[in-house]
Amino acid sequence: GELFDKLATAAPKAVLFDVIITEPSADAHDDTAMTAAMAKLPRVVAPVLLTNNFNGGLHTSMPIPQLSEVAKLGTIAILPDDDGVVRSVDLSQMDDAGVRWPLMTTLLDDALPTEGVLRVPFNVPEGSYVSFSVSDVLAGKVSADFLRNKYVLIGVTATGLGDRYPTPNAGVRSTLPGIEIHANVLDALLNGLSVRRVDALWAAVLPMLLLLGCLLLLRERFHLWAFLGFMVSYAAFVMIALWFYLVWLPPSASMLGLIAAYVLWSWRRMAVILNHVRGELVSWRLQTGAVTELLPLPPTSALTPHSLELDMTRAHHLSEFVTGSLQQLPVAVLLVDATGKVLMHNKMAQSVLADQTL
Repeated sequence: GELFDKLATAAPKAVLFDVIITEPSADAHDDTAMTAAMAKLPRVVAPVLLTNNFNGGLHTSMPIPQLSEVAKLGTIAILPDDDGVVRSVDLSQMDDAGVRWPLMTTLLDDALPTEGVLRVPFNVPEGSYVSFSVSDVLAGKVSADFLRNKYVLIGVTATGLGDRYPTPNAGVRSTLPGIEIHANVLDALLNGLSVRRVDALWAAVLPMLLLLGCLLLLRERFHLWAFLGFMVSYAAFVMIALWFYLVWLPPSASMLGLIAAYVLWSWRRMAVILNHVRGELVSWRLQTGAVTELLPLPPTSALTPHSLELDMTRAHHLSEFVTGSLQQLPVAVLLVDATGKVLMHNKMAQSVLADQTL
């Protein structure tokens, strides 16, 4: 009651009271004093309590009657995603009695929307909004002029009271008080800000197509670097889009799409290479004929990593066989290219042309 009396003298624009009061005080005069002080304010918003009724619906617990008479009532509606992080809020919720309750924050001003889902741009770190302790307000340490015509949000911030939630900007091990989440929501609503989410399918498919096009234009030796550069660049693009333009590209779908594109491309390239090698080996076997069967290794019927190794060893043995046979010929043999340069010669050629430079 004393707190609301102090606020009434400062004439704020509206007050959000994020404290659930569903049970009366032991002394009814305390509740009367509090609500009488609230009535002096131009607008007060207080919460109703929505709880799961175990049938997929929400049951509403109303605040004390005196509070219902002087305050506009709305939901807290801070609902984390499946991973426990709060990224969005419902601007209204329907209970099991069919009553649709607006989000508390939307009731601070008649011009604010009360329908839909708001993806909150948590671009203000914890503690960046101007805040004071209740004791400072009661002690007169906060100027009435400072609070005049302001939106005043009242809630708890202590960790032990349980009203803290993980948010995208709260860090890995930190959480944000519920009252600061309301402050971020109000900030977004007043300034018309909302994070726009790109469809997950497009976020995955478009980077895949861009990477495949890039791989098609580049030489083979640059493919790995192109893939790594694309991953880093796209991660930076996602962060820039969210930070500066409030556009959220689901990073997991995008990164998985890029990995899938690179794996698919590498598999197809390997398949093309293996098919080419298979054709060359078949041609080589046909050309060598019975000579191939005389080599130490048995013929292979399928192109596998092991069979490829055997065929390459077979080719090496055949090369040694041809070279050895050439060296043992009783005539001089020279192998020259189109320019007349000697590429290979046998021992007889070396003996016959001993005084020549080969």
